[in-house]
Amino acid sequence: MMFLSQPEVRGNDSSLNRFAATDKKPELKSLQANHSLVIGLLMGPDYTDVGTVSNNQLGNNIGLSLGYYLMKRLSVNTGFQYTSKYYWSDGKPFQPQPQLQSLNRMISMYAPFPQIETVNGRSSMFEIPLTLRYDIYQHNKLTLFVNAGVSSYLVRKQHYTYFFHNAGQAYEWQNKNNDHLNYWFAVGDISAGIEQDLGKGFSFQAEPFVRLPFRGIGVGNLKMNSYGLLFSVRYSPVLGRKRK
Repeated sequence: MMFLSQPEVRGNDSSLNRFAATDKKPELKSLQANHSLVIGLLMGPDYTDVGTVSNNQLGNNIGLSLGYYLMKRLSVNTGFQYTSKYYWSDGKPFQPQPQLQSLNRMISMYAPFPQIETVNGRSSMFEIPLTLRYDIYQHNKLTLFVNAGVSSYLVRKQHYTYFFHNAGQAYEWQNKNNDHLNYWFAVGDISAGIEQDLGKGFSFQAEPFVRLPFRGIGVGNLKMNSYGLLFSVRYSPVLGRKRK
């Protein structure tokens, strides 16, 4: 008896593998939002000291900030702030001054110019900072950072009250100066702070700062050291999305 052999069935391995169970899942790529740009609204107190007479008055800062992240932790920052600074000084930087000649004539045409004892000053100006910020610590929604650079002062108004004695009588005299004086890159800017993410691109930031002058500013050519605390609400718009 003869038996016919059955032909061997062969198939494409790739076709057969389609039916094989597998645990491998397709790789999915997520979209990552680009939040490189940061826009902020800031305000806070300002204490100014010129190093001669103690100050008991606080100024203020209010303005806008603009930052751009060059890397994950490093950003360049600028902005535009309106600043009012109050300060006290002894009279030496203001004695004599050409704008006080009218005061000299008022007292006496022949008397020597009186010795100015103290001066109370107020300056209103715009501040333009240019700084680099580095985020030294990031955890969950909290960021600690340091910030350093330079600032420019665009002085718009100055108001001074001069205190002195003449012939045993106490006097005070006020003088205003509205000359526009620009001091480019005249101040060193150092700060550090903490930023809390609030979600949906918003964050809140508190930033103590120190401003150290490179040169004198204003009528008395005073070196204004400023200290303060800025509070900011910041927003990072989505500039685009890329696959991660």
